[in-house]
Amino acid sequence: MSSCLKMKINENTDRIAGLWQIEKKEVNGSNQTDNFKASHINYVLSFTPEGAFTETYADAFGDLQIFEGSWLFLNNVKELKLSDNTQDRIYDIIELTTTILTIQLLNTPDETLFYFVR
Repeated sequence: MSSCLKMKINENTDRIAGLWQIEKKEVNGSNQTDNFKASHINYVLSFTPEGAFTETYADAFGDLQIFEGSWLFLNNVKELKLSDNTQDRIYDIIELTTTILTIQLLNTPDETLFYFVR
């Protein structure tokens, strides 16, 4: 691994680490935020620098849902992989700053974008 790639991984790890709240969800260009927030109440996605992630939310019935797993960057830090005990998900990283995370779910028939903020 080149030192340039290592630096890019370290910089983006610093950016992604911490808590993220959903701001918007789009499916095929249509705003689905209200539907998502109704079924994923108080949705929070958190990342540790060591490669662990946690998703927490209350479902539409008010039951707490917690998914824990590992995350890693793929494809020269252009993609994000989340793996837990139920599934692996790969996202294209559209934007990653210290305050904005925008990702697009890959390998699905629909274009699904998630917009997170801190």
